[in-house]
Amino acid sequence: NTTPYLATCSENAKLLHFNGLLKPWTFEVWRDFQAGPVCALPESYEVPNPSWKKWAMVWTRKQPFVRCHDLWSMHISEDVDCALKDTDREWLEEEREWNNRQRIARKKKLEEAEKQKQAEAERLAKEEEKRQKKEKKQKEEQKDDVASGSKDTDQ
Repeated sequence: NTTPYLATCSENAKLLHFNGLLKPWTFEVWRDFQAGPVCALPESYEVPNPSWKKWAMVWTRKQPFVRCHDLWSMHISEDVDCALKDTDREWLEEEREWNNRQRIARKKKLEEAEKQKQAEAERLAKEEEKRQKKEKKQKEEQKDDVASGSKDTDQ
């Protein structure tokens, strides 16, 4: 298996049939997850600003290839493109992405709250430790005062 799929027939084809999962009209759904198929670019054909273009040796000839989506999108109107879209699947993808982002944001928020709670607990523990040391020091000073006071009265 060649990855991405390579269509050499597009060089001379009058009609292209897309039978795989990566349909050009659902490009927005899979473009971030898959490389997408590539098609041979006819010699007398130019695709302005292709998203990807490479040359490959096919048999004994060097041949240009572009993403099939780029080739396809040059021959279709926006209205037809819109009519072909699988909006249900696109919405599912977008909802899945949104839900994932929300889940990650909630997780980060909980982690941050836990860190703040832990930092506050550490701060309070340090304050309590300081307070106890201060109290202990004051008691020792009072004992010393009482002890020195009793020595004064003994004399």
